[in-house]
Amino acid sequence: MFGKQKNGMKFLRTRLFLDNLKSFIKGWLLKFTNMKIGNQESISEWHLISEYKIDINWREELGEVNHSRIHNMSLGADTINGTLLKPGKVFSLRKILGEATIQKGYAQGPVFRNGKTTYTTGGGLCLDSSVLFNAVLYGNLKILEKYNHSTDLWGEDRFVDLGRDATYVYGRKDLKFQNNTNSDIVINMGVSKEDLYIWCKILSRDQVVTKVRVEKNILNELLPEDSENIEFVKGWEVITNRYSQLDDGEMLTYSKKEIYKPFVKGIS
Repeated sequence: MFGKQKNGMKFLRTRLFLDNLKSFIKGWLLKFTNMKIGNQESISEWHLISEYKIDINWREELGEVNHSRIHNMSLGADTINGTLLKPGKVFSLRKILGEATIQKGYAQGPVFRNGKTTYTTGGGLCLDSSVLFNAVLYGNLKILEKYNHSTDLWGEDRFVDLGRDATYVYGRKDLKFQNNTNSDIVINMGVSKEDLYIWCKILSRDQVVTKVRVEKNILNELLPEDSENIEFVKGWEVITNRYSQLDDGEMLTYSKKEIYKPFVKGIS
Protein backbone atom coordinates (compact mmCIF):
# COMPACT_ATOMS: atom_id res chain seq x y z
CA MET A 1 0.00 0.00 0.00
CA PHE A 2 2.79 2.43 0.93
CA GLY A 3 4.55 1.68 -2.35
CA LYS A 4 1.39 2.45 -4.34
CA GLN A 5 0.93 5.73 -2.46
CA LYS A 6 4.55 6.68 -3.08
CA ASN A 7 4.24 5.92 -6.79
CA GLY A 8 0.98 7.86 -6.92
CA MET A 9 2.58 10.92 -5.34
CA LYS A 10 5.52 10.69 -7.73
CA PHE A 11 3.14 10.48 -10.69
CA LEU A 12 1.19 13.51 -9.43
CA ARG A 13 4.37 15.57 -9.00
CA THR A 14 5.34 14.68 -12.56
CA ARG A 15 1.94 15.75 -13.89
CA LEU A 16 2.11 19.05 -12.00
CA PHE A 17 5.61 19.69 -13.32
CA LEU A 18 4.51 19.00 -16.89
CA ASP A 19 1.48 21.27 -16.49
CA ASN A 20 3.70 24.09 -15.21
CA LEU A 21 6.17 23.47 -18.03
CA LYS A 22 3.40 23.68 -20.63
CA SER A 23 2.13 26.89 -19.03
CA PHE A 24 5.65 28.33 -19.08
CA ILE A 25 6.12 27.48 -22.77
CA LYS A 26 2.77 29.04 -23.67
CA GLY A 27 3.50 32.17 -21.64
CA TRP A 28 0.77 31.62 -19.04
CA LEU A 29 2.80 30.73 -15.96
CA LEU A 30 3.68 34.26 -14.85
CA LYS A 31 0.14 35.47 -15.60
CA PHE A 32 -1.66 33.15 -13.16
CA THR A 33 -3.42 34.91 -10.31
CA ASN A 34 -5.24 33.99 -7.13
CA MET A 35 -6.12 37.58 -6.26
CA LYS A 36 -9.44 38.19 -4.51
CA ILE A 37 -11.65 41.26 -4.55
CA GLY A 38 -11.08 43.32 -1.40
CA ASN A 39 -13.58 42.93 1.43
CA GLN A 40 -14.13 46.69 1.50
CA GLU A 41 -14.73 47.02 -2.24
CA SER A 42 -18.32 46.98 -3.41
CA ILE A 43 -19.11 45.39 -6.76
CA SER A 44 -22.71 46.59 -6.80
CA GLU A 45 -21.81 49.12 -9.49
CA TRP A 46 -19.87 46.62 -11.61
CA HIS A 47 -21.27 45.51 -14.97
CA LEU A 48 -22.58 42.05 -15.79
CA ILE A 49 -20.69 40.44 -18.68
CA SER A 50 -22.31 37.01 -18.53
CA GLU A 51 -24.09 34.60 -16.23
CA TYR A 52 -24.96 30.92 -16.27
CA LYS A 53 -26.93 28.51 -14.11
CA ILE A 54 -27.00 24.71 -13.98
CA ASP A 55 -29.74 22.78 -12.22
CA ILE A 56 -28.44 20.18 -9.78
CA ASN A 57 -30.22 16.90 -10.44
CA TRP A 58 -30.92 14.85 -7.34
CA ARG A 59 -29.69 11.42 -8.45
CA GLU A 60 -31.79 8.81 -6.65
CA GLU A 61 -29.21 6.10 -7.30
CA LEU A 62 -26.64 8.09 -5.29
CA GLY A 63 -28.77 8.20 -2.14
CA GLU A 64 -27.28 10.22 0.72
CA VAL A 65 -24.13 10.88 -1.32
CA ASN A 66 -26.17 13.63 -2.99
CA HIS A 67 -25.68 15.72 0.16
CA SER A 68 -21.91 15.24 -0.03
CA ARG A 69 -21.66 16.18 -3.70
CA ILE A 70 -23.72 19.34 -3.12
CA HIS A 71 -21.54 20.18 -0.12
CA ASN A 72 -18.45 19.83 -2.33
CA MET A 73 -19.99 22.04 -5.03
CA SER A 74 -20.79 24.70 -2.44
CA LEU A 75 -17.30 24.60 -0.92
CA GLY A 76 -15.72 24.85 -4.36
CA ALA A 77 -17.98 27.76 -5.32
CA ASP A 78 -17.07 29.60 -2.12
CA THR A 79 -13.38 29.15 -2.94
CA ILE A 80 -13.76 30.49 -6.48
CA ASN A 81 -16.15 33.30 -5.54
CA GLY A 82 -14.56 36.74 -5.53
CA THR A 83 -11.57 35.85 -7.71
CA LEU A 84 -10.30 39.01 -9.42
CA LEU A 85 -8.56 38.99 -12.80
CA LYS A 86 -6.85 42.08 -14.09
CA PRO A 87 -6.46 42.53 -17.86
CA GLY A 88 -4.19 39.86 -19.33
CA LYS A 89 -4.19 37.67 -16.21
CA VAL A 90 -4.88 33.94 -16.46
CA PHE A 91 -7.27 31.91 -14.31
CA SER A 92 -6.37 28.29 -13.53
CA LEU A 93 -8.84 26.19 -11.58
CA ARG A 94 -5.92 24.13 -10.30
CA LYS A 95 -4.28 27.25 -8.89
CA ILE A 96 -7.52 28.34 -7.17
CA LEU A 97 -9.09 25.08 -5.98
CA GLY A 98 -5.96 22.99 -5.70
CA GLU A 99 -6.42 19.42 -4.57
CA ALA A 100 -9.72 18.55 -2.91
CA THR A 101 -8.79 17.06 0.46
CA ILE A 102 -10.52 16.11 3.70
CA GLN A 103 -8.37 18.73 5.44
CA LYS A 104 -10.00 21.42 3.28
CA GLY A 105 -13.45 20.17 4.24
CA TYR A 106 -14.32 18.13 1.15
CA ALA A 107 -16.36 14.94 1.45
CA GLN A 108 -16.58 11.74 -0.58
CA GLY A 109 -18.56 12.35 -3.75
CA PRO A 110 -19.20 10.62 -7.07
CA VAL A 111 -16.89 10.72 -10.06
CA PHE A 112 -17.44 8.91 -13.33
CA ARG A 113 -14.75 6.90 -15.09
CA ASN A 114 -15.26 4.68 -18.12
CA GLY A 115 -19.02 4.81 -17.67
CA LYS A 116 -18.95 3.70 -14.04
CA THR A 117 -19.53 5.58 -10.79
CA THR A 118 -16.76 5.63 -8.19
CA TYR A 119 -16.27 7.83 -5.15
CA THR A 120 -13.45 10.13 -4.20
CA THR A 121 -12.85 13.17 -2.03
CA GLY A 122 -14.25 16.24 -3.78
CA GLY A 123 -16.58 14.40 -6.15
CA GLY A 124 -19.08 16.83 -7.63
CA LEU A 125 -16.70 19.67 -8.44
CA CYS A 126 -17.22 19.16 -12.17
CA LEU A 127 -20.43 21.18 -11.88
CA ASP A 128 -18.32 24.08 -10.57
CA SER A 129 -15.94 23.85 -13.50
CA SER A 130 -18.83 23.41 -15.96
CA VAL A 131 -20.86 26.41 -14.78
CA LEU A 132 -17.71 28.54 -14.75
CA PHE A 133 -16.78 27.41 -18.27
CA ASN A 134 -20.19 28.35 -19.62
CA ALA A 135 -20.09 31.79 -17.99
CA VAL A 136 -16.63 32.30 -19.51
CA LEU A 137 -17.85 31.00 -22.88
CA TYR A 138 -20.72 33.49 -23.02
CA GLY A 139 -18.49 36.24 -21.63
CA ASN A 140 -16.29 35.92 -24.73
CA LEU A 141 -13.20 35.45 -22.57
CA LYS A 142 -10.21 33.63 -24.05
CA ILE A 143 -10.44 29.91 -23.23
CA LEU A 144 -6.99 28.37 -23.00
CA GLU A 145 -7.63 24.86 -21.71
CA LYS A 146 -10.76 22.78 -21.17
CA TYR A 147 -11.59 19.06 -21.04
CA ASN A 148 -14.90 17.29 -21.50
CA HIS A 149 -15.92 14.14 -19.65
CA SER A 150 -14.81 10.93 -21.32
CA THR A 151 -18.36 9.56 -21.75
CA ASP A 152 -21.91 10.85 -22.07
CA LEU A 153 -22.95 8.90 -18.98
CA TRP A 154 -26.39 10.43 -18.43
CA GLY A 155 -27.49 10.67 -22.06
CA GLU A 156 -30.55 12.88 -22.50
CA ASP A 157 -30.51 13.50 -18.74
CA ARG A 158 -27.06 15.16 -18.92
CA PHE A 159 -26.65 18.34 -16.83
CA VAL A 160 -25.39 20.46 -19.76
CA ASP A 161 -25.33 19.98 -23.50
CA LEU A 162 -22.58 18.04 -25.23
CA GLY A 163 -19.44 20.13 -25.56
CA ARG A 164 -20.46 22.35 -22.67
CA ASP A 165 -19.26 20.24 -19.73
CA ALA A 166 -15.84 20.88 -18.22
CA THR A 167 -14.26 18.26 -16.01
CA TYR A 168 -11.67 18.99 -13.31
CA VAL A 169 -9.07 16.48 -12.13
CA TYR A 170 -6.26 17.88 -10.01
CA GLY A 171 -2.94 17.55 -11.81
CA ARG A 172 -4.54 16.10 -14.93
CA LYS A 173 -7.43 18.15 -16.30
CA ASP A 174 -7.67 21.88 -15.69
CA LEU A 175 -9.82 24.80 -16.78
CA LYS A 176 -7.78 27.83 -17.82
CA PHE A 177 -8.90 31.11 -19.35
CA GLN A 178 -7.56 34.63 -19.79
CA ASN A 179 -9.07 38.03 -19.15
CA ASN A 180 -8.76 39.39 -22.67
CA THR A 181 -10.74 42.56 -21.88
CA ASN A 182 -9.39 45.98 -20.93
CA SER A 183 -11.14 45.90 -17.56
CA ASP A 184 -10.76 44.13 -14.23
CA ILE A 185 -13.23 41.26 -13.95
CA VAL A 186 -14.48 39.33 -10.93
CA ILE A 187 -16.08 35.89 -10.67
CA ASN A 188 -19.18 35.48 -8.53
CA MET A 189 -20.29 31.92 -7.86
CA GLY A 190 -22.65 30.19 -5.46
CA VAL A 191 -24.92 27.21 -4.85
CA SER A 192 -28.58 27.27 -3.87
CA LYS A 193 -29.00 24.18 -1.72
CA GLU A 194 -32.73 24.84 -1.36
CA ASP A 195 -33.58 25.27 -5.04
CA LEU A 196 -30.79 22.95 -6.24
CA TYR A 197 -28.80 24.96 -8.73
CA ILE A 198 -25.27 26.33 -9.10
CA TRP A 199 -24.71 29.75 -10.66
CA CYS A 200 -21.84 31.89 -11.91
CA LYS A 201 -21.59 35.54 -12.95
CA ILE A 202 -18.71 37.38 -14.61
CA LEU A 203 -18.64 41.08 -13.71
CA SER A 204 -16.44 43.88 -15.06
CA ARG A 205 -15.35 47.11 -13.40
CA ASP A 206 -15.80 49.01 -16.68
CA GLN A 207 -18.48 48.46 -19.29
CA VAL A 208 -17.59 45.55 -21.58
CA VAL A 209 -19.88 44.87 -24.53
CA THR A 210 -20.12 41.20 -25.48
CA LYS A 211 -22.51 39.65 -27.96
CA VAL A 212 -21.82 36.04 -28.79
CA ARG A 213 -23.49 33.13 -30.51
CA VAL A 214 -22.64 29.58 -29.42
CA GLU A 215 -23.26 26.69 -31.79
CA LYS A 216 -22.86 22.95 -31.32
CA ASN A 217 -22.74 20.42 -34.14
CA ILE A 218 -22.68 16.65 -33.82
CA LEU A 219 -20.11 15.35 -36.27
CA ASN A 220 -20.44 11.62 -35.62
CA GLU A 221 -22.45 9.18 -33.56
CA LEU A 222 -20.13 6.56 -32.06
CA LEU A 223 -21.11 2.98 -31.23
CA PRO A 224 -19.10 0.28 -29.44
CA GLU A 225 -17.78 -2.62 -31.44
CA ASP A 226 -20.23 -5.51 -31.77
CA SER A 227 -23.08 -3.36 -30.48
CA GLU A 228 -25.84 -5.82 -31.39
CA ASN A 229 -27.80 -7.42 -28.53
CA ILE A 230 -25.94 -5.49 -25.81
CA GLU A 231 -26.93 -2.52 -23.69
CA PHE A 232 -24.69 0.45 -24.31
CA VAL A 233 -24.44 4.23 -24.18
CA LYS A 234 -23.66 6.03 -27.41
CA GLY A 235 -20.58 8.12 -27.91
CA TRP A 236 -20.30 11.35 -29.85
CA GLU A 237 -17.90 13.51 -31.76
CA VAL A 238 -19.01 17.12 -31.42
CA ILE A 239 -17.67 20.57 -32.20
CA THR A 240 -18.55 23.72 -30.27
CA ASN A 241 -18.05 27.12 -31.88
CA ARG A 242 -18.41 30.59 -30.40
CA TYR A 243 -18.87 33.61 -32.62
CA SER A 244 -18.42 37.19 -31.49
CA GLN A 245 -21.09 39.29 -33.13
CA LEU A 246 -19.70 42.48 -34.67
CA ASP A 247 -21.27 45.37 -36.56
CA ASP A 248 -20.03 43.96 -39.86
CA GLY A 249 -20.52 40.26 -39.20
CA GLU A 250 -19.24 37.51 -36.93
CA MET A 251 -15.79 36.37 -35.83
CA LEU A 252 -14.96 32.89 -34.57
CA THR A 253 -13.46 33.26 -31.07
CA TYR A 254 -13.59 29.67 -29.80
CA SER A 255 -13.72 26.28 -31.47
CA LYS A 256 -13.19 22.87 -29.92
CA LYS A 257 -13.78 19.38 -31.22
CA GLU A 258 -14.40 16.75 -28.52
CA ILE A 259 -15.08 13.03 -28.30
CA TYR A 260 -17.30 11.16 -25.85
CA LYS A 261 -16.48 7.47 -25.97
CA PRO A 262 -19.26 4.87 -26.23
CA PHE A 263 -19.34 2.20 -23.57
CA VAL A 264 -21.12 -1.04 -22.78
CA LYS A 265 -23.14 -0.86 -19.58
CA GLY A 266 -21.76 -2.95 -16.76
CA ILE A 267 -18.30 -3.20 -18.33
CA SER A 268 -15.53 -0.77 -17.38
